[in-house]
Amino acid sequence: MPFSSSSVQLLLAGLLVFHSALHHFCDAQAAMPAPMCAGNTYDPFTMMCCDTGGGQFEAVQIELPPEALLFAKCCGDMVVDNSTSGCCMQEPFPLSEGVCCGGELQPADPTVMECCGDALFEKSPMAACCGGHTVVDLTEEICCANRVIQVPGTTHTCCGMGALPMAGAERCCGPRSVYDSTSQSCCDE
Repeated sequence: MPFSSSSVQLLLAGLLVFHSALHHFCDAQAAMPAPMCAGNTYDPFTMMCCDTGGGQFEAVQIELPPEALLFAKCCGDMVVDNSTSGCCMQEPFPLSEGVCCGGELQPADPTVMECCGDALFEKSPMAACCGGHTVVDLTEEICCANRVIQVPGTTHTCCGMGALPMAGAERCCGPRSVYDSTSQSCCDE
């Protein structure tokens, strides 16, 4: 039974609902419109829409084995396996060769070192990158809403925009509410 997208508003097929503004029909089969990249359609099973530099987008052929497709990521005009390759200034590099930091490939072990803005720092449970540009020493300060607050991370935690002491009955509920855990409960927990 032929259908035209202009005459069909809703079509029930089993439990699926198709809408003519979102789907087109071919031989009574609903299909999604092809994705667009820089004004052109492309096949998302074989290509990715990548920023090839300066905000210029282009459909780039995926040349990865099937097991690496889950880790596919754009790097300039190439698609790379994000589990084995990094990208620095639109150029791919093996992750074993270093860390991209400050727009340059730094010879550092990526399992030990991390980049924060333009600074390399040693990965540690007591160090963190705040707001993508400031390394914080959690023994002296915390990062809260991308701001550095001068209270020890060992005794305080972030709750919304401010620091909350971990001692006492006050707890953070959800992203920004404080409650007294001895007399109140939190529905977000």
